Amino acid sequence: MPIGALASAIVVAQYALVVVDRLSQCAAFGELSHGLRAGLIDQSRAVALGAIVAGRATGRTTDSQITIADLTGVGFQDTAIAAAATESTEKP
Repeated sequence: MPIGALASAIVVAQYALVVVDRLSQCAAFGELSHGLRAGLIDQSRAVALGAIVAGRATGRTTDSQITIADLTGVGFQDTAIAAAATESTEKP
């Protein structure tokens, strides 16, 4: 495993909350995949961003909890993020 991938796997494994846009994509192609292949993290630790936003899953439980986001690119989420970013820059 390349050093960057190993470092990524170790970092992902250390945090309590791993948020993904699409679990199947992240498990195959995202940073999460390195941790899974190395056996450093279990797929059940990953939480879908959409589930958190919809209130079906819990996000951070404390202000000090660090979240790792593995976003491989899901079109509708990318569009929503871009729209929110644009809207926030247009406000005085």
